[in-house]
Amino acid sequence: ICAMTECNQRLVKLVQREECGINSVNISRTAIGFIIRGEKKVFINDSTTTLAAGEMFIFGEGLHYEENILQDGAFEQIVFYISTEDLEKIIISVSQNYSISCQSNHICNKCRNTNFIATEPSPIIAEFFGYINRYFRHNSIRVTEAVEQIKLTELIFLILNDEDNCIKRFI
Repeated sequence: ICAMTECNQRLVKLVQREECGINSVNISRTAIGFIIRGEKKVFINDSTTTLAAGEMFIFGEGLHYEENILQDGAFEQIVFYISTEDLEKIIISVSQNYSISCQSNHICNKCRNTNFIATEPSPIIAEFFGYINRYFRHNSIRVTEAVEQIKLTELIFLILNDEDNCIKRFI
């Protein structure tokens, strides 16, 4: 059985202790995630993308096929789920309050015409997910809807403030 630890519906830490094979996942909101332990294989058309621990991904809305590979007996990931409307509100707020541009001129074959992005995050974004993982591991903060909103806004701020790349373009 694949087990999931869930905080409301916007911030989820998945801890999987058994191989589950390839799964179809129908996502109704944008998913911004980070692999803590193990590997994730994502199947798109005739290609496979493999993400290792320490890598970040974004799934757009829709049906996706993935397989989580255990490392030392577990697979772990943290995912923020956000609706298009909430994402737009956060982008406008961050852009206006912090004078950060949400424009992206980035384009490459990796992110062209796809509903999925995988990349190595900047060190500050990787640290951000490390802090979120510690919240779950040590129960140091009770994750409420307000905490989720603050952390999601912080993540979007970090993405928009980062260099122009596939993740920023997707957002």
